[in-house]
Amino acid sequence: MRIMIKSKKKLLIGIVLGIFVFSLGLFVFFSNKLSANFNPPNIIKISVSPDKIVSGNQMKIEAEINDEAGIKEVKAEVFNEIGFDKVEMKLISGDIRAGKWEGIWIAHDVKTKEYDLIVAVKNKSGLTAQKTIRYLDPSWLTNWSYRKQVTVSNASADYQTKVLVGESSGATGEEVDCNSHVKTDFSDLRFTSSDGETLLDYWIESITGTTPNQLATIWVQNNATPDTTLYMYYGKADATAVSSGTNTFIVFDDFERGNNGDPIGGSWTIAGGDVDISTEQAYGGTRSMKLIGTAAQPYAYIPATASGSIAINFRMYKETAATAYARQGNGTYLFSTRYFSDEVIGFYDGAAYVSTGDSCAADAWFNIELNNFVWAAATMDIFYNGASIQDNADVSWVLALNTNQLAFFSGAVAGQDAWVDNVFVRKWVATEPTWGVWGSEESQSYIPRPPAINPGGAPFIF
Repeated sequence: MRIMIKSKKKLLIGIVLGIFVFSLGLFVFFSNKLSANFNPPNIIKISVSPDKIVSGNQMKIEAEINDEAGIKEVKAEVFNEIGFDKVEMKLISGDIRAGKWEGIWIAHDVKTKEYDLIVAVKNKSGLTAQKTIRYLDPSWLTNWSYRKQVTVSNASADYQTKVLVGESSGATGEEVDCNSHVKTDFSDLRFTSSDGETLLDYWIESITGTTPNQLATIWVQNNATPDTTLYMYYGKADATAVSSGTNTFIVFDDFERGNNGDPIGGSWTIAGGDVDISTEQAYGGTRSMKLIGTAAQPYAYIPATASGSIAINFRMYKETAATAYARQGNGTYLFSTRYFSDEVIGFYDGAAYVSTGDSCAADAWFNIELNNFVWAAATMDIFYNGASIQDNADVSWVLALNTNQLAFFSGAVAGQDAWVDNVFVRKWVATEPTWGVWGSEESQSYIPRPPAINPGGAPFIF
């Protein structure tokens, strides 16, 4: 009898436990169903391709969406200049609980702005969700806030043209300013071709003055197929510097390498004496090339092809008593310019050094440009600090030396030193390109979605 009672108790306990487990399972099952019915759709990802588009082109809109209850409807709302378009999206892979949806929009009425595109989803329980992405007209450089347009007269292929850019309109001598929207080191400056996107090489030669009225001297290189319309962009706080003389010019060296006293290195050949990297004097950065006055005359050269279509530009600093020289040959003639111990600037006419009638500064940086080389006639022009000081200088020194080389050297006197910085060779034509009138500042804006006008927080799109 006792055995039967124990068996019945065990059976009863088993039945109760079974009922409990079954009830718990039902509870979990219906809880999950209820939870699914009250959870909004999960928009995992939306994308557009391309994200830059012009009127008439086709844009594909894609969305990855999960929902336990199942998706009932997916739409996109695409904004433009005249309002917005609604685009129906269709399931292209997966199912209504986990799938990818796609829609196609033909662009119209877009300008150089950023626009909203909203994907909105409704599930079978009537719950909704939405997510926003932005697309651009492609004629604007992505993530830059401001730009100005300029036309170029006499545009020439691969030509480097100087422009003076002001941090603000208060910068003395500026040709165009950034309305105080540029970074103080000008590292967010970018120049593009007429399409607004193709980047052009440029080099910041110097930044002078104090913020907010700094002035940047910049050389910009046009395209191989020259554009007559260019853009200058600025206003991007996280932009990094891309200024590059090496990319901008035919030949370039600013000597920003090594330690004080290191041999000059780079593409230079030291043909005599000591020619070193120096931190004692520098024009734009922290270093320059030093021609150290010793009994062994300091002398170095770099490859530079002689041509009538180039200009040679450099900065020089010489001590008062020092004499320094710059020269280049074409295999027949050798031009040689001299910056004498009495500061007189001269050139060698094949018989003797002839004065230009002008003097250079002592113990200070000055700029020399040599251009308009007519090798058949053995003449060239000389510019000092941007001003012409000698037209058609006779450089008929018949000497096959420094052929296709740009050479610098100084006198063989101890303690009489000279420095050279920012050496570059650029393109040159008789009628050089010039900047036209710069346009007013344009800002990149986006068209925001209007506030929802239907109750309950549901997306405006449904």
